[in-house]
Amino acid sequence: VTADSGYFVAGYSNSFNPPNGYDGWYFKTDKYGNLQWQKSVSGYDWDFIYSSAPMPDGGYILGGETYTGSNGSADGWLLRIDKNGDTLWSRHFGGALDEKFKSVCVLNNRIYAVGNNFTHATDTTSDSWIVKLDTNGNFIAENFFVGPHHFGGSFNGITPDDGGSFFVCGEIELPDSNCTQSLITKMDTLLNFINGPSAGGQPIPGRYEAFNQVIKISYGNIAVVGTHIGGWGGTNLFIVGFRNDLTFITDFAHDCGKQYDEFGYSGIYTTSGRLIFVGSAEQICSTNPGMGIQDVFLVRFESDSIKNSGITQTVVSQCFADTLFYWAVGANVYSHDLSFNFYPNPVIDKAQLEINFQAQEVLTVR
Repeated sequence: VTADSGYFVAGYSNSFNPPNGYDGWYFKTDKYGNLQWQKSVSGYDWDFIYSSAPMPDGGYILGGETYTGSNGSADGWLLRIDKNGDTLWSRHFGGALDEKFKSVCVLNNRIYAVGNNFTHATDTTSDSWIVKLDTNGNFIAENFFVGPHHFGGSFNGITPDDGGSFFVCGEIELPDSNCTQSLITKMDTLLNFINGPSAGGQPIPGRYEAFNQVIKISYGNIAVVGTHIGGWGGTNLFIVGFRNDLTFITDFAHDCGKQYDEFGYSGIYTTSGRLIFVGSAEQICSTNPGMGIQDVFLVRFESDSIKNSGITQTVVSQCFADTLFYWAVGANVYSHDLSFNFYPNPVIDKAQLEINFQAQEVLTVR
């Protein structure tokens, strides 16, 4: 969400320069979704944007992968643009094999990008990878999480913490055991590991589990959304809770899905204390069994789902179907249009709060 209550969206498209395949693509809309401008960044080969984060000057840092001018296959790609979408600088990082950045963030006037790196690996698998730059695109440092022999890894999401550190989540592959485990860690701005990395789940043959985004919730805790093979059959969108030191919150875990495959990509913690997640699903809605390959999938919890006494967990799910293949990979918090009056001011013995609020939902006033 932009400063003028509009929206900035980044991704990729093959509509603008067909001979060269995919280009990085981004656009700006007003608060009603009307397009204000759009731009593509076209190289002579494929270029993809997977993540974006706002910069202090109103512009954005974009992260992904590029085959244009790469050192081998794909390189991790970072692109900084100003508030009008004009390119300020472009950098790519990598070696002879495949690299990509899956998530970016800005913390204390530094840029951090995470993903996976095949060139650094000591064997045929990838290593989880984090890179630190200044705001002019100059390389400062990098670090890797290297598992044992034949363990491949990837950092999928990075979320700043209030204490000048950040959470990083992802997955680690165990080809020898034919399974994938979720991965979460906490790092400082020098790229040192504070807590973790720690893998979740048991290394059961055929098991798949991956974390995709960390969401900060109440009392300094975090919720992590991802995908794993669940009890419903196939893969499920799932969430799990941790305290700030990454100790597991007992009974804070939930699967959302049915007998087909569902995937969890992203989420938000709303101002009313709810958790909302987005992903994709195959035939999950009883009223609409699915019209295409996959449908957009939304899941909302009535609270942040910490099962303490007095908190009742209620799940509302909905999907949006079409005959096309849809993915939902991001969400953000928005504000309602409302007006209020508070009087008398100063207060003597009683105060009156008058609110003009159009949305049909409960409004919490603190």
